[in-house]
Amino acid sequence: MAILKYCYTISIILFLIFVGNIFVGKISTAVFDRQLPLGLNEVFEFLILFFACIFFVIGILRSEAQADS
Repeated sequence: MAILKYCYTISIILFLIFVGNIFVGKISTAVFDRQLPLGLNEVFEFLILFFACIFFVIGILRSEAQADS
């Protein structure tokens, strides 16, 4: 399973997408005084952060399993 090999990388990328979306929303409200339709809605924000946490936990568990063996 190649996807499990890169759990930390996937987690960081998803978290950066989440943080970038927050900055886009904040900058659009500060500059244009309204929310532009550039960002993700609340459900996609939740899913991105959820999967970032899941991949991070999988990465930690895999690291612990390798350390024990």
